[in-house]
Amino acid sequence: MSLVVLISLPVSHLSSFLTRSPWAGEKYFIRVDAATNHGRVFVDSQFVTKHSGGYTSFEADITHLVAAGKEFRLTIAQYDFYNYAGLARSVWLFSVPKTHIQDITIVTDVADTTGIVDYQVTTNESFSVEQFRVSVIDEEGKVMAQANGQQNRLQVDSTHLWQPGAAYLYQLEVELLSSRDSQMVLDIYSIATGIRSVRVSGMQFLINNKSFYFTGFGKHEDTAIPNSFRGSHYPYAEEVFDYAERHGIVVIDETAAVGLNMAIVEGILGKKAPPTFSSDTINDRTQSAHKQAIRELISRDKKHPCVVLWMIANEPASGEVGATEYFEPLVKLTRELSPSRPVCFANMASNPVNRDLISGMFDVVSLNRYFGWYRNTGQLDMAEDALHEELSGWQEKYGNPIINVIPA
Repeated sequence: MSLVVLISLPVSHLSSFLTRSPWAGEKYFIRVDAATNHGRVFVDSQFVTKHSGGYTSFEADITHLVAAGKEFRLTIAQYDFYNYAGLARSVWLFSVPKTHIQDITIVTDVADTTGIVDYQVTTNESFSVEQFRVSVIDEEGKVMAQANGQQNRLQVDSTHLWQPGAAYLYQLEVELLSSRDSQMVLDIYSIATGIRSVRVSGMQFLINNKSFYFTGFGKHEDTAIPNSFRGSHYPYAEEVFDYAERHGIVVIDETAAVGLNMAIVEGILGKKAPPTFSSDTINDRTQSAHKQAIRELISRDKKHPCVVLWMIANEPASGEVGATEYFEPLVKLTRELSPSRPVCFANMASNPVNRDLISGMFDVVSLNRYFGWYRNTGQLDMAEDALHEELSGWQEKYGNPIINVIPA
């Protein structure tokens, strides 16, 4: 069953907008910020692209199907599941030069008072080193460092750090220059970036080499933000990350991999649960979709300095046979795509330290625990003792930072 959304762009809006702009001769793209859960895009009657995953964006080149000053109909057909489907976020029509910058990967670090910015630029064509001019610009508009090349390192002396509660954002500006005339700029890509370091050392989670204590909670997009939050249980809108990084708010960024745990069947229906990891349940197809969700999450959010920790699953069956084989490739992929950020998952109470099989793969022990609620209900003294006993067990076994990541 499909929910079909028709977006007809009238001549009075589209043509006047395009003819007054320099879009003629450029490449046109449609970008969908979120189409839950499966989206198929058509321009007029022509199929353009499809996408699975309801909380990360996707885009498509429609240059060959539209023209400046011409009306077209955009149709997005979606999986229909009542209020869990639909276009929850914006749909954009935009243009880029035919020769353009596609993406920038930025990794920052701190050495004493010097900020380190490693960058890598992706373009739609090949260019020489001299055609890339990259600048780090402070909040007053002063160029603090400059380099050439598609991939290089910039150093910012006496840097202003991005810190929890005290955000400072530089602009990283990439200019793509003409090979014939270095004064001719073919494309410009500018992105806000905070210079900071993130690492795990023993029981400490360090931001800028200082211990950070998470005092936030698992929230949803419409909940007020404290000093940190977990994006439970899906990638939030990019505007949320823009807000967080400008206000010094720390974010745990999460995929929508919720409930990889067939034991829930037994709890809800009272039936014996099948194994979670098998050819008939959570299988190779699931893992493939999970990998794609991780790729899209990191590709979209890697540029945000507020993101300090990737959470790749919520409450999976981490104590069942097959969990190790399922999660090892996912953790490996996450580290390959984003080696500068730690990785975690949210552990379910039914998989305590003596049953869990996979926490040793991760950098941070993240627990969903409800002492005083589901267990020791209303008995806060007993709940406190039980929580202390459990946390001590995790600390003794792994010696990693521990976060209780209960979603609000």
